[in-house]
Amino acid sequence: MTVDRELVNWVEERQEEMMELLRHFVHLDSPSFSKAQVDVLGAVLEKQLVSRGGTVRRYEQTDMGDHIVGSFSGTGSPILLCGHFDTVYAPDTSETWPLAVENGRISGPGALDMKAGIIMVLMAIQGLQELGRARPALRVVFNSDEEPGSPTSRHFWPEWSKDVRAAFVFEPTTPDGCLVTSRKGVGVWTLSVRGRAAHAGVEPEKGASAIRQIAQHVESVESLACAERGTTINVGVIRGGSFPYVVPEHAEAVLDIRVPDLDEQARVEQGLQELSSKPTIPGTETTLSGSFHRPPMEPLPGTESLIDLIRHAATSVGLEEPGFGRKGGASDANNLVSLGIPTIDGMGPTGGGAHSPDEYLDLESFVKKTALLAACLAALA
Repeated sequence: MTVDRELVNWVEERQEEMMELLRHFVHLDSPSFSKAQVDVLGAVLEKQLVSRGGTVRRYEQTDMGDHIVGSFSGTGSPILLCGHFDTVYAPDTSETWPLAVENGRISGPGALDMKAGIIMVLMAIQGLQELGRARPALRVVFNSDEEPGSPTSRHFWPEWSKDVRAAFVFEPTTPDGCLVTSRKGVGVWTLSVRGRAAHAGVEPEKGASAIRQIAQHVESVESLACAERGTTINVGVIRGGSFPYVVPEHAEAVLDIRVPDLDEQARVEQGLQELSSKPTIPGTETTLSGSFHRPPMEPLPGTESLIDLIRHAATSVGLEEPGFGRKGGASDANNLVSLGIPTIDGMGPTGGGAHSPDEYLDLESFVKKTALLAACLAALA
């Protein structure tokens, strides 16, 4: 196949523009729980979408940042482009860790995860527009709260994904550069135990230890994990008791659970319900709360067609055909797939060290994958 030099050249000639945008975005710190800071960057993103011809709606939130959704006219039913603009870093992190480029690596807080991915979306839209290329109708969602699990934005996905035919999510690739078609489902659950307080020295027999019950629950919960299937359970937090001389009346354990598919999700949910309904310490009562807030991401009918399209587009811009696979962690792609939307994640750049002081992305992949995205959108038109 002949390489689309016009498209590739357009992107390569705007590398400095892309870097300036990335520097601007990274230096606007946007920690998930700092609404004021997140909204500053959201306002910038709104202007960026409008300047490229988008019609934008802001979804105002009380505690988290506002979500920004842009619509662009084009052929056919919409393609959904999804990115988040919150980060895991503390306010003002960029003051001591500004964007830097060294040996083809770009480092900075949130540069990889995922401000570079957002810029790829903006530049791909701009490129097709300036080159006069056809594009599909687009719905661009920039949400403000992905890092803590999309607590406010996940309720909007049925609305935002209505009538779309496919979705791309701009999280980074896997460490070896593969795009993502599968992710584990994630649930956060809490086991809360109410026991009976008593004096630990005078009449301990009148008490019912909530901590002893939690300890036994932990052993039972961990037995639900299945290494062969890839199901993991981490008891990450335990709280309980008041004073060492009081039989503890309250205790709780908070669990992180990861499952590869819906069958495992159902098995673990049933196991949690059973153990919470059968206390082993007389006088205690257990309450279970929580959910799988991100169901497993699995390939759907239509996923293979997207894979073929991306491979073809990669060849058209002079890239090797990318691989596709599973990635640890979860993203908004999990929620999209649960709604029946064929979705490819990992459309962002290649890099590493996300959520750490070592976060970086590869400059070459930043540029080349922008060209890949533009070629994919042109093909979808």
